[in-house]
Amino acid sequence: MLLSGLGACGGKADEPADRAAAAKAYTAQVSKVSRDASARLGQLADRSDYRDGATAARSTRAYAAAIRDAARGLRAARAPQSVAGSHRALVELYDDTASSLDALATRFAAARDAVDLAALAQEFGEAVQRYASQESGLRTAILGALGEASATSPGAAPATADGGAATSMAR
Repeated sequence: MLLSGLGACGGKADEPADRAAAAKAYTAQVSKVSRDASARLGQLADRSDYRDGATAARSTRAYAAAIRDAARGLRAARAPQSVAGSHRALVELYDDTASSLDALATRFAAARDAVDLAALAQEFGEAVQRYASQESGLRTAILGALGEASATSPGAAPATADGGAATSMAR
C-alpha cells in the first residue's frame, strides 16, 4: 500500500512542518516495505528445501521475486533530498540481491550432487545474511538521518546518510 502524501517527499517542501511530514511519510513507507519483505522471506524460509536442485532453484527464485517486489515498493517512495543517496543505495541493494539470487537459482538447477547442493545452500545463506546486514545498516542510516529515534538497532552496520557505506552483493 502506498501512502498518500508521498508526492511532497523529494526535497521540494518549503516549510519545516511540510518537510517533517514528508520525512515521516517516507520513513513509514520504507519501514513497511522492510517489514513486509522480512515477513515474506520468513514465510519462504519455512517452506524452503535445498536437498534437491530443482526445488532449491524454485525456492531461491521465490526469494529473488520477493526482494524484487520490495524494490518496487521502495522505488515508489520519494526520498527527502537529505537521504536520496542512501535511498538509491537501498534500492540498488534490493535489485542486486534479487539478481544475485536469480543467478544462484540457475546454479542450483544445474547442481549434480549433494556436495554441490550443500555448497550452494551455504552460499545462499551467506548471500541472505549479507543482504539483511546491509539492508539494516542502510535503513538505520536513513531513519537516523531523518531523526527517527527508533532508527538505531544494535549491531547494525554503520552507513552514511548519503549512501557512502553502500555495498553491492552482486558478483
